[in-house]
Amino acid sequence: MERQARWASLSDEERTKLKAAHQKALADPAVWAARDRLRKARREFRELLRPALLKADPSIQPILEKMRVERLEKE
Repeated sequence: MERQARWASLSDEERTKLKAAHQKALADPAVWAARDRLRKARREFRELLRPALLKADPSIQPILEKMRVERLEKE
C-alpha cells in the first residue's frame, strides 16, 4: 500500500496523534542524526545506481532523462 493511501486510511485523530509523535521523535538528536545518515546514504545510492544502470544497458538513457525531468517538474 502506498504511503498516501495508508495515511488516508487513518482517522483525523490518528493522523493528529501520529504527527505529534513524529514531531517529538524528530526532536531526539539520535533520530535526527540517523535521518541525516539516511539522506546521505540515499544520495550515495542514487549516484552509484545511475552509472550502473547505464553500464548495464546504455539504451535506457532517454528513459532515465524522462524520469529526471518529470521528478524536477514535481518539485
